[in-house]
Amino acid sequence: MSYSKEIDNIIKSSIISNPANFTKSEIFNFSDLPNEELYEQFYNFCRTNMDIHAEKLNINPNYFVFTNDIRSNAQAVRIKGEYFMLINMGLVQSSIDNLLQNEELDKFFNKRFPDLISKYDNSIAGLGFQVATQFAYYHELAHLIQFSKQGELYKSLQEMYSTSPSFNIEQHKLEINADTYAAFAITNHIQDYLEKTFTDDLSEEKVKDTFVLISVCLLNHIARFATINLDLYFDKSSHPHPFLRLFNVILNIAHYLNSTHYFQENNIKIFAASTLKEIFDLYQDLEKEKIFTTNFGKALDKAEKFQDKIVEYLGELINFDIEKNYYDALEKWNEVFE
Repeated sequence: MSYSKEIDNIIKSSIISNPANFTKSEIFNFSDLPNEELYEQFYNFCRTNMDIHAEKLNINPNYFVFTNDIRSNAQAVRIKGEYFMLINMGLVQSSIDNLLQNEELDKFFNKRFPDLISKYDNSIAGLGFQVATQFAYYHELAHLIQFSKQGELYKSLQEMYSTSPSFNIEQHKLEINADTYAAFAITNHIQDYLEKTFTDDLSEEKVKDTFVLISVCLLNHIARFATINLDLYFDKSSHPHPFLRLFNVILNIAHYLNSTHYFQENNIKIFAASTLKEIFDLYQDLEKEKIFTTNFGKALDKAEKFQDKIVEYLGELINFDIEKNYYDALEKWNEVFE
């Protein structure tokens, strides 16, 4: 399907009504605009993937559209049995500015990891952009899967952190579950890239360092949604603290990679605990150099003092039951595709 056809379809859909308060003037049409090719590639990736998953995961009819909102945000919406994924152009532009076209980021990595970077067929900034935007897509797809248990009701979740003081553990669980699904999905892309890049020259060090670089870019993606509450928290806000989210994502990507036949066949193993420190140290270096502007280092420093509490709270979220109203996105995927 072309993006112009997608726009025609969404204009006729139920989202152009209450309670969504979404109007056709909010639709972003990238045709003949800067970065048109980039948007077209991202749209085709998302549309193709949604088509593969939609029928089996019961998320039909579905719609994907970019909005002209300049904030870094994305939203999953279900209305009257229809499923919508809205990606702000601000999210794409933020990923372009902070990752894809961040020349200082490439210079920094080329200086630190010259031999490794020389093996890649893309800049690390380019790889980071791909991982960040694809992760955003998979996270929102997970919400649509979660929503499909009660397909006729209105439901909406967005990535931007709310300033509301209210806390809802169910919403924290939905966000962590969506991150876990996205981590699982993105693992396949990471493995494919490792296989292609290091066909006859794979080593644990190259895998670990590539994993660190990709994870640093993912941390930047997650941190850009949180303009509030940089101090570590647990029972606050609409979303878990970005540190908790990344901690969960890294542990899951490491687990899924280590479980693959490819890693086991090559005797490769990522040790998540020690690798986490490398990721956070590298991220803080990038902030100190003003290459990343998220000012997230203070939260990373404080997080080391709360490791037991972090593990405890993540365990609480993982064990929290949402099955009355929502599907567990990863369990639903496993049920359908395995």
